[in-house]
This record gives sequence, C-alpha cells and structure tokens, in this order.
Amino acid sequence: MIDSRMTKAPGCSRNCFNVDQDNLEKPAIVDLAEQQVEKQIVRSHQQESVLLIQEEADPVIFAIGIQDPKKIEAAKDQELQRLAEFGVYKEVKDVGQSHVSSRWVITTKGEQNQQVKARLVARGFEETCDLKTDSPTVTKTVIRLLMTIAASNSWNLDSLDVTSAFLQSTGHMREVYVKPPRDIRKRGIIWKLSKPLYGLGDSARRWYVTLREHLQNSRCQISLLDKSLFLYYEGNKLQGITVTHVDDLLHCGTTRFKNTVIRSIHNTFKISRNNTGMFTYLGWNVVQSKDSIFVDQRDYASAIKPIEISVSRSREIESDLTELETTEYQQLLGKLLWLSSQSRPDLSFDTLEHSTYSKSPKVKHLKSLNKLTKKLDMGPGRICYRKLDIEKGNLHLLCFSDASLGNISETKHSARGYLIFLTDGVVANLIAWSSGKVKRVVHSVFGAETL
Repeated sequence: MIDSRMTKAPGCSRNCFNVDQDNLEKPAIVDLAEQQVEKQIVRSHQQESVLLIQEEADPVIFAIGIQDPKKIEAAKDQELQRLAEFGVYKEVKDVGQSHVSSRWVITTKGEQNQQVKARLVARGFEETCDLKTDSPTVTKTVIRLLMTIAASNSWNLDSLDVTSAFLQSTGHMREVYVKPPRDIRKRGIIWKLSKPLYGLGDSARRWYVTLREHLQNSRCQISLLDKSLFLYYEGNKLQGITVTHVDDLLHCGTTRFKNTVIRSIHNTFKISRNNTGMFTYLGWNVVQSKDSIFVDQRDYASAIKPIEISVSRSREIESDLTELETTEYQQLLGKLLWLSSQSRPDLSFDTLEHSTYSKSPKVKHLKSLNKLTKKLDMGPGRICYRKLDIEKGNLHLLCFSDASLGNISETKHSARGYLIFLTDGVVANLIAWSSGKVKRVVHSVFGAETL
C-alpha cells in the first residue's frame, strides 16, 4: 500500500514513495522514475492505492483468487505447448533487433473458476509503425436477422469456437521480434514470430483475413452491408449463413451447407466447442425449439444487485455521491445499459435517463437506479424469434418511432426512440431498437420528431 511520499522537496527523490509490503517490517522505497508500475484502487473501508511493481517491463497479471502455483505453472506449460504446436515463433540470436516485450496473463474460467488459463501476450502498444487493424465483428441486429431466417427455414442454429484462433492465422507474417518473459527467456535469444501473437495490433485482423479467405474458397459471399456476414448460395437459392465475432462463429443452413462449408472449417481449424440447440453465444442464452428461437440473459440479469446504501445516507437525497459511490453508480449503470441494448428493450429509456446523471450523480439518482435494478425480474424474461412465412415473399420492415420535448427530467433533454420489426404481415420479430438523446436543441415536439 502507498504510505506516503518520501519527500515533498524537489530533487533526486521527488518521485520516491514509501510503500508498505506485507512481508517487510518497514516501508520500502519505490522510485517511480526507475520502476514501471501499475496503480489499482482497492475497495475497503478506506479507498487505498496499490502499486504493482514491474521489473524490466515484465509483469504478470493475475485474476483475483489465483493462488495455486502448480496450476499456474501447468497452465503456462500448456500455453507454451500450444505455441509450439502452431509454430508461432522461431528462436533467433539477439543482435539488438527492434522488439516488443511480453507478459503472462493468468485468468480463470469454467464453473466456480476452477480452471486456470495462462496466455502469453505481446505488448503491442510498444510498436510505433502504422498497421491496418480493422477486424469486422457481427452486429447484434444481424444476429437477430440470422435467428429469424433460421427459425423461418427450420434450420438448426449452431455455434462453434475456434481454439487459439490468432495462432491459426495463415499468410505472410511481417517481421516482428518478441522478447519472452524472464521465466522462459534464454540468454542471447529472442523470438521471431511466424504467427501473430496475442496483443499485437493486427492479430485480430490477420485471423479475420484467414477466415474470410477460407470461407470465400468455400464459395461463400461476403455481405455488402456487414463484412462479418457470409452467405452460401447454390444457384440463386440461399443455403446457409455464417457470422463471425473473432473466434466465435454462429451459423445455420441446409444439410448441404453443413457438409461443405462447416465441415471444411472443422477440417482446417482446430475447434474447441461445437454447440447446437441450447448454448450461450456472446452472453446470450440461446434455446431453439421446432419453430422458434428464444434469447435471454437471465443469468446475467440475476447477478446484477443494487448498491448498498445506509438508511441515514438515503435520506440525503440532494447530496452529491462520493467518488466511490459515483464509481459504483457508473458500474451498475454500465451493466444495465449493456443489458438494455442486448435483450431488454424495456429498460432503454430508464437507462438513458440515468446516464444523463452519470457525471455528477446525487443520492436520489442512486436510489432511483437501485429501484430500476430491483425491477429486472418483473420485465420480459426473453425475446422470441418465431417462424415467418417467407414463401409468399411478403416480408417487410415495420418501424415505430417517437420523440418528446424535454422529457428527460432535470436535464430537460429531449429523447427519441424506435423499434424495428421484420414481419410477414402476421408474425413480427423484433430486430433493432434504440433510445437516445436528440443531439440538437429543439423547441417543439415537431422539431424533436423531425430529427
């Protein structure tokens, strides 16, 4: 813990701090001009700062609760075996090449976080060259359209996860040298990469280009509107659809599509998971029945809890929140905003209104946000994508939009919103929605609705 500054006088010790350490009786002296550090805020009775000292820019990042050194070493060994399996690097003599450093990132996954995972990550921000880094990922609107098409054609909706996707990239690799972490470093040896390592600015794009070329070679066409959407036709008839979000693929189609495009993916890349019928994709719980597909985020919503506030504090409704309370307010609001944009359109306006207070919230705003959180169980639990009659060719978009003047309390901002459905005239599936502030000053309802 940071105890105090060593001295307030300018001079050679102006960057030195006294730092308490659990294993030392006296505070240690840390010179921030000589050491690279990371600062973290620890929540306790009093807000405290923690310095994580990094020696030679070679830190290790741990997830909270990882304490078993045997599991950590086993996870590191597994990662090194994976790097060797995919031929990610070659050891070359260090003759002063321009390079980037690397670090271990240790995390947990699985039920109750029992599985320890180690990832060797390059510190790509140290590179100064301009790189093309764009890597298209599927939008939620396209996923909802995909689910509607799958339900309407009675196609099975499946997902698959590519193992260590970046390491399976192909094509020419630019010249990149990486200095490995100290625990696996050899004297006078540096790594020359043959595959993009995690952390490099263009690694995600290299994987996207690899997957795009493979799907195009399988006769899939890229959508003109979304570069992560791939369509498979035979003749003029649509046979299958694939969308990508980095290493997570979602697809549906005919048996012919599965036996050609999807099988070729399995034969070319190493796949860790292949799910059908009931699975989780990008935080959505997906369940498919005969004629419908259901989406919910009940697990995520049930984990969102109100912020604890004392009775005496709750009576100070006009008081500004403390720095810690403001942080908690913004964190809770962020969770609700994400939930409202994914699967709970009924929360859209409420989260919009509370976001207007996020810079300087008061106790009354915190109480209101807690009240909204307690209503999560009362709203619609899931969204249903039902079968549409696509044979008649009567599909069209059904849109509802509205705006009001000064309807966001206190700030007097005007809000607008819309809902967009895909319908066959009988059944309608919700594919997009939004609630936001009108970005210009308006003086009438007509002006707000026009914008």
